[in-house]
Amino acid sequence: GYAAVGGIIPSTCPAGEVLCSGFCTTLDTESNCGTCGVTCSHGASCEGGICVCQAGLENCSGQCANVASDPTNCGACGNACISNQSCIQGACTCPGAATLCGNSCAVLDSDPLHCGACNSPCATPETCVAGACVCPSGQEKCDGVCVNTTSSNDNCGGCDTPCQTRQTCVDGACSDNPCSPYQEISSNPVNDIGTGAA
Repeated sequence: GYAAVGGIIPSTCPAGEVLCSGFCTTLDTESNCGTCGVTCSHGASCEGGICVCQAGLENCSGQCANVASDPTNCGACGNACISNQSCIQGACTCPGAATLCGNSCAVLDSDPLHCGACNSPCATPETCVAGACVCPSGQEKCDGVCVNTTSSNDNCGGCDTPCQTRQTCVDGACSDNPCSPYQEISSNPVNDIGTGAA
């Protein structure tokens, strides 16, 4: 179209054109679509004065989107995937071996909050190994709690194997505690107070 020459803006434009920002132009261009200054978004073209998305794209709030791969419009306009998901063939997909648990992707083999299944947390200090909650090395799960069976008086050497009141678990075996406050005083006063001369 005609442009301003020597600083003079054309007063009229040829038939079929209008004056936009000092230039004569048609209203079927990507920068002046239907009205002066209306710019079509990326992936759209101006057809008959209307911005139209190219084949394979959908108009989502004025932006052309590929709903098969756009993580902010996955499968449909406005359907956004969570941060670590990607959009594959119109479906939000977690990476690798991860599974969608609520609003997050979790690896069920190792996630202590979703161990073996979604919303199956391990207790402290357990870790998730191969989808099962496991006690730390040297500890054993007894009644749902990780204990050290080499020193636990209630589980000495194994679960539910308690030591008696005056015993202590040492290296997995119950043994008498010579320092126990419950140690009986000998019935022989000589052994208790000595044999000093009268």
